[in-house]
Amino acid sequence: DRLRTRFGRRKPFILASIPLCCVLMALTPMAATLPASIRLSALVFLIFLFTVLFNIAFDPYQAMMPDITPPVQRGSVMGFWTLLGVLGQAGILLIPIEMSLKFYLVAALMLITTILTCVFVREPELPPLQEKHNKSIALELKLTLKGLNTLRQARKGLAVYGLYGIGSGAIMPFLTLFVKKITNCTDHQAEFAFMILMISTAVSVIPLGKIADKLGSMRVLFYGIVAIAIASGLAIFANSLSAIYYILILAGLGNAAQSASAYPLMTEIVPRDEIGLYTGFQTVALSVLQPLTVVIVGALMNGGNYRSVFIVCAISMVVAIAVLRTVRLDLAREEIKLRMAELTS
Repeated sequence: DRLRTRFGRRKPFILASIPLCCVLMALTPMAATLPASIRLSALVFLIFLFTVLFNIAFDPYQAMMPDITPPVQRGSVMGFWTLLGVLGQAGILLIPIEMSLKFYLVAALMLITTILTCVFVREPELPPLQEKHNKSIALELKLTLKGLNTLRQARKGLAVYGLYGIGSGAIMPFLTLFVKKITNCTDHQAEFAFMILMISTAVSVIPLGKIADKLGSMRVLFYGIVAIAIASGLAIFANSLSAIYYILILAGLGNAAQSASAYPLMTEIVPRDEIGLYTGFQTVALSVLQPLTVVIVGALMNGGNYRSVFIVCAISMVVAIAVLRTVRLDLAREEIKLRMAELTS
């Protein structure tokens, strides 16, 4: 948010990190050929370093969206973005080539699309920073903490995002295992259940993004989380494969609604000058809460409670709904004005 360069304030992070990510991606299958004594350590190191560098690039990349997109189009843009992501994930899984080649293919695509993005996307001109922003890290930290106190609606939005992350983090790693254990189906049928979730998301995410632009991001986000809460509650009692398939269609609709509306809502409740900062806060929330959720749910499943994934998800979504209902856009606009006064005074 504070960077000012001839390339923009987002692109330098993307250009500095993604080429290194591509190198690490290409090295990962090579590490699998190392001696067994160091193989696991090498893979963990490469994956950890890739994740750090990727997030250094991805948060500024995501924050560039509101920089270059008017508010009335952000739902549609996020919908299209999510669709591309879903198609990419499904495509790389289904493409019939050797696994190691998939790493090289992803690395090449990341590098090519990054270069195209940085060449053809123009960031908007920004006014110079107030002189005080260049004085000390301590002052920047003080201003940041003051902003968290001022922007109460943004704090609630971060809480909703974190709670959603807890719910999705409980389900995604264990979905196919749950389906297989509850229905005694084949591996292929369990994998198809995940594909149903992805297909439902892919088909509905662009229409729901357009609806978010028309009716408002908060309303679409609310109904999306409600849909996932209902789907999670139904899954607690589901026993047949067909019932789970229908439940996952509903969950996919909710996931699409969240994907198309959550980030556009965040751009409405924080100042334009700090959208990168609060994008980073979202990532921090997910990075802390999702692994913790996976560990807790994994322990419950080891004890034989395979329905715990949906119990945790349902509780998280109900709490997220309660918090979201307290977010007020009129108050957010007033808080943004106060925050801008803090930044310029």
